[in-house]
Amino acid sequence: MTTPTDLRSKIRQAAKAVLSYWNDAPNTSVAPAKVRSAITRLSVVLDSSDGPLLRAAERLVRAAMPSIDLERSWTTEPLRALIRYLLTLSRQLHYSPVAHENLDLCDQMRRAPNVVADLDENQRNQLLSALMVVEDATCAIEGYRSLPQFGHVDEAYLAKYGLMQALQLGFDAAVSVGRVLGTEQRADTTREGKSIKITRTVVAGHPLGGNMQGQSWQHYHDRASAHDKSVIKIMSFASRDATEWTGLTQSTVKLMDDGLVVIRDLLRVVLAGLHPAKDLVE
Repeated sequence: MTTPTDLRSKIRQAAKAVLSYWNDAPNTSVAPAKVRSAITRLSVVLDSSDGPLLRAAERLVRAAMPSIDLERSWTTEPLRALIRYLLTLSRQLHYSPVAHENLDLCDQMRRAPNVVADLDENQRNQLLSALMVVEDATCAIEGYRSLPQFGHVDEAYLAKYGLMQALQLGFDAAVSVGRVLGTEQRADTTREGKSIKITRTVVAGHPLGGNMQGQSWQHYHDRASAHDKSVIKIMSFASRDATEWTGLTQSTVKLMDDGLVVIRDLLRVVLAGLHPAKDLVE
């Protein structure tokens, strides 16, 4: 995982590789006109500033991906790999600032001398595994942010379940990072962290029979708004008396932003507990 500056550099390198391969690849003359046009534009701006280059790279990805997915005759395996790599880099470049910070914090801890000097092999493995889950959860959260509006409720349910599980995974992994390095923390000590964990429990954890306010409840998605990407609405009915009910409406943008901040703050505390006087190793 890399910083926005690193990503822009990698996009430039990947663009050069695409153009170099394109000139020698077979059957590129049968590529769709919009792909050939995007290739021409990319070659024109290759040595220009980042802005035009990034726009040209994203234009090529949009034009080429339908053919890449269908593996047309001109889309050889190396070219498919390069285009997909460009897609990954350009998506990561649009992550939120706090997502980039989380990924950078993971990288800093991975390179900290304490990881090499003070941990045994099993502990290093546990730490690196936890850091990878933090990174993966961060990517998943940002993935929800970049989704288009849902075409059907089945897509919405899958994405919303996935979002809440990704937030929970990010919390658990950040806590595990601290535990390996001797810092015990909880993700639900803040109002935001507690709210997210409760929402995850009723949405994708224990919707049927979960305890709330000292009694068992049944939780249901509000189906009228289930297709709406921007909100998660839950109706909760007391198991012993269905006339006793309450509702919960959460903004998915707030859930994502708050969740990433909770993860960031957990990681910051852990990093601060390492030996700050030592220089990081490459």
